[in-house]
Amino acid sequence: MVLPKFLNFDWPFPARSSRLAFGAPAAPPSYDLLDHERIAVESLTVCLKLGEAGVTALAFSPDGTILAVGLSDGTAGFYHLKSRKWGLRTGRFHEGGVQAIAVTPDGKLLVTCGGGIIISDVQTGAIRRRLAVGASVGCVAISPDGKTLAAGTVSPNELADMEAEGGEESFQDGAGKPLASVFLWSLPSFRLQRKLMISGGVSQINFSQTQRLLVVSHREGAVFSLTSSKKIWRREGEDARAGSISPNGKIVEYDLEFWDIDAGKHLAGSILQHNHSAFSNSGRLVVTGNRNEGTSVFDGSTGKLIAELDVFEDFAALSPDGSLLAGGYRDFGTRPYRFDEIYLYRIDEAALRRIAYAREYPTKRQIAQKDLEAAISEGDVVRVKAALSTGADPNFPYPNPMHMETTLLARVIQDGQTDIAEALVKGGARFHPHDPDFAIQMLFNAVEGGSVAMVQWLLDRGVSLPTESGLLLHMAALCGHAGVIDFLLDHGAAIDNRWGDQGQTSLMSAAMSGSADAVRMLLERGANATLRSIVSPGAAAGQPMSALGYAINSRNVETIQLLIDTSPDLTETDLFAALSYDIIRNERGPELLQLLIAHGADPNARGNGGAPLIRASKLASVDCVAVLLAHGADVNMKDDDGKTALDWSTNPEITKMLIAAIPKTGES
Repeated sequence: MVLPKFLNFDWPFPARSSRLAFGAPAAPPSYDLLDHERIAVESLTVCLKLGEAGVTALAFSPDGTILAVGLSDGTAGFYHLKSRKWGLRTGRFHEGGVQAIAVTPDGKLLVTCGGGIIISDVQTGAIRRRLAVGASVGCVAISPDGKTLAAGTVSPNELADMEAEGGEESFQDGAGKPLASVFLWSLPSFRLQRKLMISGGVSQINFSQTQRLLVVSHREGAVFSLTSSKKIWRREGEDARAGSISPNGKIVEYDLEFWDIDAGKHLAGSILQHNHSAFSNSGRLVVTGNRNEGTSVFDGSTGKLIAELDVFEDFAALSPDGSLLAGGYRDFGTRPYRFDEIYLYRIDEAALRRIAYAREYPTKRQIAQKDLEAAISEGDVVRVKAALSTGADPNFPYPNPMHMETTLLARVIQDGQTDIAEALVKGGARFHPHDPDFAIQMLFNAVEGGSVAMVQWLLDRGVSLPTESGLLLHMAALCGHAGVIDFLLDHGAAIDNRWGDQGQTSLMSAAMSGSADAVRMLLERGANATLRSIVSPGAAAGQPMSALGYAINSRNVETIQLLIDTSPDLTETDLFAALSYDIIRNERGPELLQLLIAHGADPNARGNGGAPLIRASKLASVDCVAVLLAHGADVNMKDDDGKTALDWSTNPEITKMLIAAIPKTGES
């Protein structure tokens, strides 16, 4: 069979990249580990890119050498961790994408689900068997001995049957309802062994190595004995999503509560939420997490929290030895992560346990370090000085929310704490005012924080403002810091200096941010509102816009009103046509249209192949169509394809309005 190939999916990073190690030093001294668990997390040298398809499921092979990846286009692929190369990519198995994926212990068969279940050959991609249970299957698992395949249904409310090579077998009662939410087949015969009942749709299945099976649904978690098919443990849950069982079958994590099911004892619990959960093969670690609260690492025997990591994912797979975590994302909502990328992180158990020990039994220096960070957070300069005097390190790396390395001094400068910045520098914080890279970074932090006093503090200590770069003024404008804008202009910043591929001025940046204070300050200081952006070869497609255009995009009426009297002639056709799409898609579109037309904008302006009324009709904006018609928009105007607003209308109310506006015979 002809199989689709991956495109160029490897995104190489330098080996042991500090960027993806969240700013960790190469060999941090032991005292630095206190409460900085992310230091123990280190990315592999590649981020796996998936081209147009998105990742939807992940699983490691039992020997940990291959990462199996389910994709949104219904195909699956294999990434070989030793060679760091993609192997086979299968054909399209599932119309709605792969929901879950697993590899048999011998590494020969791949199991995927997405509606039904497909078993394929790992080497060739050839389909070996198709299984269906009537309802949609959302999860699959294979027992450690490779003899049992389990599948859980998402919504057990349809006719249940199994289709196999050579025939079909039905599993239903007289009413056509399924008899089970979990199906178990023998491997390699694929003979149905049994069916297990559980309340609610199944979200996760885990085998232990001792003939026990944990089944998780949104209503309950239950452990079944595979020798008797009986429930030996059960807990009710409320919208629970994940759980896992230890290899020896004794410890269960369900809804982030840990239980010794043989002793009937509750071990520990957490208020965190999670979408995935897995024990390492040794049973020493449990790794859980989601995209909102990050990844948590627990002790597998006690349920005690070891570490909370700033690694965010919608779903993940833990390598058998617990040393590697692969994470995926369902959409673009969590930047800098993308749904078409997989991130791989090392889990350094030894380092994490040192961190946990240091947190529980801190040294004097660790206590001082923690006191220093707490004092900085609370703005207490007296405590800052006290912590420094007892051994706290002012140069300790401080991971910021964007996972990039920074320092305590950089954080303080961004927060505008001049007295604490002074204390840190006197206490030994590295400060290099004549290093251009250091100077611009500290100035950038101060400007972003909006503190004029902090910018002045830097200048007083030898940092020089750049003479040509417009970065600082644009940052102040984007952040809406009018006071900093005024200060920078007083110190020689060029007010109409352009920045970026689109050639934005600081006034455009302020307008884009929707900051009326920043726009007002720039206008008072003489910013030219008639300038337009520059569409350069490296810029996104579009037409040049003035600051008013950026203000319209910001949805801030006060900013628009400040600019409207100083902007270019609104009757100029290409300008209004270029802006009209952004006006109409805006939830305040009718109000903005009224304002612009009242100041001379032409409701019949042409540009970008159409006119405002045509765009409003395409976007089905009833209120915007009404405003444009009330101000004389020509219902018969055509776009470059020869179509009118009526031709584009899909909304019955708009269609009625447009028909009523067509001039009758004899009318102009």
